[in-house]
Amino acid sequence: MVNSTQKIGSLVQTLLRPDRLFLSPIHMQYEPSSRCNQNCLHCEHNKNRKYPRDATFDEFKRFYDLLKPLYITLNGYGEPLMCRDLPRIIGYARDKGTQVNTTTNGILLKKYAQQLLDSELNLLNVSLDAAREETYSRIRGLKLFYKIVENIKYFNRLRMEGKASTLLRLSIVVQQSNLNELAEFSELSKELGADSVIFQLVETGFIDYRSHDAVGSMTLEKLKRSLDKTANTLERIQLRSNITWMRQNSEMLWNHHILRNNNTSRRCWKPWHSMYVTVDGTTRPCCNFVTDDVDFGTVRNGGALNKAYNTKKFRAFRKALSNMKRPHKPCKACVPETIPEILFREKF
Repeated sequence: MVNSTQKIGSLVQTLLRPDRLFLSPIHMQYEPSSRCNQNCLHCEHNKNRKYPRDATFDEFKRFYDLLKPLYITLNGYGEPLMCRDLPRIIGYARDKGTQVNTTTNGILLKKYAQQLLDSELNLLNVSLDAAREETYSRIRGLKLFYKIVENIKYFNRLRMEGKASTLLRLSIVVQQSNLNELAEFSELSKELGADSVIFQLVETGFIDYRSHDAVGSMTLEKLKRSLDKTANTLERIQLRSNITWMRQNSEMLWNHHILRNNNTSRRCWKPWHSMYVTVDGTTRPCCNFVTDDVDFGTVRNGGALNKAYNTKKFRAFRKALSNMKRPHKPCKACVPETIPEILFREKF
């Protein structure tokens, strides 16, 4: 009953779009670590993070106890499994009834597989980005494809043996190197035991100096053909995905993420029900802001988190969004979800 009341209140707050929130966000994205053990083509982590570190359980607990969100996403600008307290963090939130998901590159997955399952994690997403070793190495910068595949198999085997409720999802950032492997990636995901697969078009607004390497000779027509072929494969193997949404919105995504023709027709609703907290306790509207210089408030020791979402900067930000403005650079590189998508689109 309490959860239903929170959800209804959050929906009302999101629809009304007040500058000052009267309810705390029901979703928190928390960054367990700002360290990373890869250097991916579509990410500028090594360029932007100068003093990376891991969060501690006590730091997370202080934030959680003040916000008490219904949903938590445990990932950010780093590899979550580099945080040794991650399984404990997940377990604490799950014991309180919060739904938790996290994303990993899979390098450390075998080491933490049983602990993640024991924590009763709701969803584990493994970002693989390729169906072949050479493609993986080109995108991820390391020759670890077969190791990651074996780690996923190991996790799934433990999951099946223990009849765990944790869902397994594989994801791929679509770019020129893997464009012709989307159908093959889907088949591999099915083979590895994934419950679903998710596709995301590379966002060149976040990788200025690498954007040509990510896009290359890829065109909208090639993208559409690959998505069509992949849709047929997914239907044949009966694997859930966001392929229908990708096909329906391919032109919009291409114009926005590749051509950078800013799409301002979609209103952003996220800052009325969600908030991002970095490993250093800095609050942001969403993960698009992790490398931005705009400081929406820094929470030392967690004591002011319950006020952080109503700082002057947050209120001004919401007001600008309500006036159909894109007040900061990260907003211009974003395609926000619509209300129907938030409420009704199948979540994976």
